[in-house]
Amino acid sequence: MKRTLNIILLLVVIFMTTGVSAQKVKLKKGVVFIDKKEIPVKVVSEGKSVYSFVNLSNGETFLTTKYFERKITDTKYFRWLEVSKEGADFINEVDLEVFSWSMNVKKTVAEFVLKGLEFFDNQGVIDNAKIDDFFSEKRVRVAEREYEGKIQRSIDSIKGVKEERARVISEDIARQQNELEQAKQANEDEIQKRIKDYEQKNFIAGHVFNRDGYVVDENGEKFEGKLFWKHKYIPDPKIPQDRLASYIHGFPERDGKTVDVIMYDEEAGYSSKIIRAKKEGYFAYMPDKGDEVVYRGLNIMKLPKEMIPEKFDVDDQKVEKDRFCKERFRGEGISIYQEFPKKDLLIKSENRKLAFKFILSDKDLNRKILEKYLDKCTLGDKIDTVDFTSVQEVKELINFYNNSCN
Repeated sequence: MKRTLNIILLLVVIFMTTGVSAQKVKLKKGVVFIDKKEIPVKVVSEGKSVYSFVNLSNGETFLTTKYFERKITDTKYFRWLEVSKEGADFINEVDLEVFSWSMNVKKTVAEFVLKGLEFFDNQGVIDNAKIDDFFSEKRVRVAEREYEGKIQRSIDSIKGVKEERARVISEDIARQQNELEQAKQANEDEIQKRIKDYEQKNFIAGHVFNRDGYVVDENGEKFEGKLFWKHKYIPDPKIPQDRLASYIHGFPERDGKTVDVIMYDEEAGYSSKIIRAKKEGYFAYMPDKGDEVVYRGLNIMKLPKEMIPEKFDVDDQKVEKDRFCKERFRGEGISIYQEFPKKDLLIKSENRKLAFKFILSDKDLNRKILEKYLDKCTLGDKIDTVDFTSVQEVKELINFYNNSCN
């Protein structure tokens, strides 16, 4: 009878332990859900890998954790937490046990505090006694130290081997360490090569990256700060470590269409604003040499594939694309712009809603649209000799228009 009772008690303990471990933990906007049931505990991100636990019943923070991770091999990691509490004498360390696989570190930490440290239960009740006991003495993590001790014991055991055997083992260890250092150096050299290649590609591409300048939105409001604009997607090898680069380079579909300005204020901190080309704002910066460089948002006319009908209206055409284009010449009523990365030239009349990109493959179609775009101005033989890839020759054509057709 006594033996049967002990077995029953053991089964109850095992059931309770596995029951807690089997509970599914999820976070929704930081609030903890256990088996799809909300409990009054919230996990708040306070900074990089720092998470505070808040008792929603009284709004008090009862615990703060900081997550650390160190890779030893391709398959072995050490993960641990620094755990602190307001008023506690110690900041303690504890090895992190992963109860269920997840790419969400916040969720992994929350599940460990519930199931590993047992600082709150599945009803959201905080175990203050267990928390106070945890901070009653200084605690340090042990897993990595035990691992290092195991390695050290292996090294010490070599001393008891015959001299030749010890020499072979020592040489093998030295060889492995040397290969590891060579692999690390080769990896570092490859990373530096990729970064240099990335910087060279951006320089050649002519992107505006981290430049001091300003933007002006469609309402005429001006914002000064660091400018980020690119017309062609180039992957950044530093993206996993560089949040700003990830943000700026994470949207290939925005290439050429938007400019980001990052602003800083001593009181408000960092803020950002996106200006879109289709809203016809513009941005500008001062290069290392020369005059101010201006990029204006243009809505570019979609050109017909067939001959133009007689009643073709340049102001009633669809927009093929919107892009920021570099201002090459600002004239009276008509300006010249350059599109990147193709470097095609366009003109934009103040009297037109859309910009016109020259048609290099069809002179007759180019003439007909251009003459309609320029208020039905007859350009005569002048247009036949114009090189529409030359800013100077297009500028001379605009001067001819201003003098002959206005």
